[in-house]
Amino acid sequence: MKTARPQARSYFVPDLSPEARKQLESEQARFIFVAESPHVSEVEPEREKDRRPLCGVAGRQWWRTLSEILEGEPNPDTSLDRQLEVCRRHGVVVLNAVQYPLDPKITRLFPGADPMKHVGFSKTAGPSSFRKKKKSAEVREAVKSLRRRLEHPAVRGLPVIALGNDAEWFVSEALGPEERDRRLKDKVPHPSAWWRQGGAFGRTARQKLEKILSPG
Repeated sequence: MKTARPQARSYFVPDLSPEARKQLESEQARFIFVAESPHVSEVEPEREKDRRPLCGVAGRQWWRTLSEILEGEPNPDTSLDRQLEVCRRHGVVVLNAVQYPLDPKITRLFPGADPMKHVGFSKTAGPSSFRKKKKSAEVREAVKSLRRRLEHPAVRGLPVIALGNDAEWFVSEALGPEERDRRLKDKVPHPSAWWRQGGAFGRTARQKLEKILSPG
């Protein structure tokens, strides 16, 4: 992403996609899941190639549920090898709408990961939010990056499922009205919200995922 400062590369998280991972180049992708952005666990590995989406507490819930639906056995393993195995076996692609952290709370552990310093916007409410800055060069560059990744030859035309409201916003901006109506198939609650309302969001997510991932 052109707007990221050089030092921000330490907080860049590659996608789980045929474009970003050699191990998935021969994958016959079927679905693209788009989360919003990485957070603490996602940026912890020192080597860029070891960083991956959805590998914290919420990520463990996500992969556990996906494994149970796809393989009949819940497996919360978020290691890169296991994530790549699930993606390769089942045609799953996982992208972050923005590949750098957007939650300012990450600075409690990683002061250098301040979103305003390395991408120029954040997810918090107020004037610095991506929604308020939707016409800014920084946000448009992030949207352009997502559009490019969604149009990569290995995944072009595939159905897209947004994980949460913020991811849905970025996907809608990236695809535009016509392509959004064709490709954005659903919005599933982000796994970080599955515990809310007594677990109601988690039950909704599971029902939707079972329908999306069912054969045929």
